[in-house]
This record gives sequence, C-alpha cells and structure tokens, in this order.
Amino acid sequence: FTPKQKPACFATFMSTILFFKSDDVYVEIYTKEKMYVERATLKEIEKRILSPDFIRVHRSYFINKNHVKSRTTSQVIIGNTVIPVSRTFSSAFKENF
Repeated sequence: FTPKQKPACFATFMSTILFFKSDDVYVEIYTKEKMYVERATLKEIEKRILSPDFIRVHRSYFINKNHVKSRTTSQVIIGNTVIPVSRTFSSAFKENF
C-alpha cells in the first residue's frame, strides 16, 4: 500500500488509519477524516503492511488495534463502526489483545 504522499508522511498516515474494509476488488481505507479507495485485495494490503499494529479480524476487515474503543470475542468497535471478529481470525485476535 503506497499512498500518494511523500515517504516522510507515510508513518503519520499509517497511524491515522482506523481500518481497511474489503469490497470485492477494492479496499476502502478509513481514517478519522476521510475514506480512501484502493484497487487491491485485502490480502495484498495485508502483505504490504508489516506493522504489528494492524491485525486481520475478518475476511473483510483489517484493523488498526490502536484505535479500538471496545472489544468482545465476536466484535470490535472502532469509532462508531462495529466490526465483526470471525471464528477463523479469533485466535490471532485474542493473541494480539
């Protein structure tokens, strides 16, 4: 994932990302201020982001754990968005929290 910004701004930009949401061949990138769309799969985005701050919680969601407001075993809340945690990714989710 390479935003159209200077490399010095990249780390700052990454910290503002709340979560990624898959939508077929597009990925929606949610920040506090704006939503971006990237033509890629969530798996491709996940491979490019090596930060331990991001974890996959569902086949359609890749989240920044620093922005989690609350969590249960089956969902997380980031901002005003409720994101499901699937059984497939629940063990990795538990390890990271």
